[in-house]
Amino acid sequence: MPNDRATGLKPVALPAALPVALIDPGHGGHDPGAVYDGVREADLNLAIALRLKSIWATGFKPVALYLTREENRFVALTHRAEMANELGADLFVSIHCDASPRPEVSGFSVHHAPGAEGGEILARCLHGALVRTLPGRKDRGVVASSFLVLKRTVMPACLVECEFLSHAESRAWLQTPAAQNLLAQAVRQGLEEFLHAAV
Repeated sequence: MPNDRATGLKPVALPAALPVALIDPGHGGHDPGAVYDGVREADLNLAIALRLKSIWATGFKPVALYLTREENRFVALTHRAEMANELGADLFVSIHCDASPRPEVSGFSVHHAPGAEGGEILARCLHGALVRTLPGRKDRGVVASSFLVLKRTVMPACLVECEFLSHAESRAWLQTPAAQNLLAQAVRQGLEEFLHAAV
């Protein structure tokens, strides 16, 4: 089990032999991410991540789950990647909401670093779970993207764009507990699928 005092991270209390996952709610503190009609991306990212942590704390627990933040505070992008590497995490998932200057654009997508085989496998597992869990939402696919947190992490890593804050219906949907629960359940199912395939 990683040394909590060294990392400052708070895990779900699980046996040390389990794989370790670091979940990264994007933005936070003075970095709100996308903001539309007063709705801050950072707050939604955190709500989804905390829901995911709650699922693991009360149900089936295939991994020791850590979060890069559990409150509205700023964490630098480089530090997020350093947390994952220093923790010795087996996988890393960053949770975000998307935005576009075109208000009609909507949908979810999952990103991995270009050429990262493990990251692509993880992304496809998460993407498949999102497709199954969110049949009514637009699927924007799996995308190779050079996000810093994906390039700087040494384990399989991906970034989930849950929906578009710039799309009015999606923005309203993302704020509901039902949507946040569905997204958390989908991430959990995708992680379980990835870990099962890696055994």
